[in-house]
Amino acid sequence: MNPYKEILRKFFSEYVGALRKRRGLTQEQVRDILGIPERSVQAYEAGVHQVPATRLAQFAELYQCTVEELLDKNFPIK
Repeated sequence: MNPYKEILRKFFSEYVGALRKRRGLTQEQVRDILGIPERSVQAYEAGVHQVPATRLAQFAELYQCTVEELLDKNFPIK
């Protein structure tokens, strides 16, 4: 595996979980809102799977940020 992809997956997995918690949502709520398979949110947050590019806009909208902010490790989580 590409080491850069591994670093990105680890960062993104932690970040997407923090954004979910900031919005006060459970993994189940995110799954239901986005209409994704049962264990997908858990797998994304654990770094087991990457969020598909086709879903980034959905996550950004749900977490009230842009896709660019979603992918920016310097974007503050408030």
